[in-house]
Amino acid sequence: MNQDESKIQNLKINEIIKRVHPPDGLQDFQKAFSKTMSQPFLFNNKEKQSFQYQKDKYATEIVELMEDRQDLKGIDRLSTYNQQYWFRLLTSMQGLYPVLVQHLGLYCFNQLVTAYLVVHPSKSPSLDQLDDEFPQFILNGHHRWQNENTLLYFDMVSLDFIFSKAFVSMQKESLITSSLTAEQVGALAQEPLPFQPSFHLFKSDWNVLECRRIVIRNNSNKDSGQNSNQEALPIKKETCQLAVYRKNNQLFIEELHPLAFNLIENLFQGTSLSDALGELSEKVSEAELAYLSSNIQSWFQKW
Repeated sequence: MNQDESKIQNLKINEIIKRVHPPDGLQDFQKAFSKTMSQPFLFNNKEKQSFQYQKDKYATEIVELMEDRQDLKGIDRLSTYNQQYWFRLLTSMQGLYPVLVQHLGLYCFNQLVTAYLVVHPSKSPSLDQLDDEFPQFILNGHHRWQNENTLLYFDMVSLDFIFSKAFVSMQKESLITSSLTAEQVGALAQEPLPFQPSFHLFKSDWNVLECRRIVIRNNSNKDSGQNSNQEALPIKKETCQLAVYRKNNQLFIEELHPLAFNLIENLFQGTSLSDALGELSEKVSEAELAYLSSNIQSWFQKW
C-alpha cells in the first residue's frame, strides 16, 4: 500500500469511527486505557541505559481493574502493555532513521523520539504517518538537542525521511518524449512539468550521503555477523546535492551537478522548462547549457 492509499484508507476508517457511538462507559474506559498505555518512559539513567515507567500516572480506574496473576501485580501487567506500545513506536523510528541512531546513540535517540511523540502522538492504526513532523520537530521542536549541531541532525533526518516517503509514494506512468510530436514537446516546455510523487530533491552542506552509506554497511555487517566493530561516521562539511526517486519498486540516488540541481529545483517548484532554461542561459556557458539539454530527456523518463 502506498502513502496516498494509506491516507485514503485512514480517512475512511475515521469516517466510520465518527458514525459509531459506543456506550459512554466503554468510551471512557478506552480513553483511560489509551492514556495509560501511552505514558512515556522516563530516560533518567544514561550510564545504565535504563528507563522507568510512570506508573503513578496510570489511570486509577484501569489499575483497579487489573488483577494480580502469579508473580505479576496488576499494575506490572499494565506496564507490559505500556512497554509494548512504546517499543513498537521506538523500533519503527529506529528503522526509519538509522543515521541519527548511530550518531546520537540508541539511548539518546529514544529520548529524542519520545519527546517528539509526546508532542506528535500516533493518530493512525498505520505507522506510515508516524514521522511526518519529525524533521520539523528536529529543526524547531524546542528540545534539549537543539544546539550547534541542529542543522546537521536535520539534514541526517531529512535524507532518511525522503527515502522512507519515496518508498511508499505512488508511481505514475513516465513521460516518454519520443512518442510526442515536436509541437507537443514545444507546448510541454511552456507548462509546469509534473514529477513523480516519489521524486525528491535533497541538498546539504554536510556529507550525509556518505554517512548514510556507512551506517547501511555497518548495519548489514552487524546483521550478518561479519563485523561487530562499527565504522565511525566521518562527519565533515561537504556540499551534497541529490535526486532520490523510485523506479520499478527500487530506490535510486543520483548525485547532481550544481547546474542540474538548480534547473531541476526550478522545474520542481513549477517554473516551465522554457523559462528555466532561459534564465540559466544568461548565467552559464554554451557547453554547460549543452550538458543540461542533453540530459533533460532522460530526466523526463526517470522523474
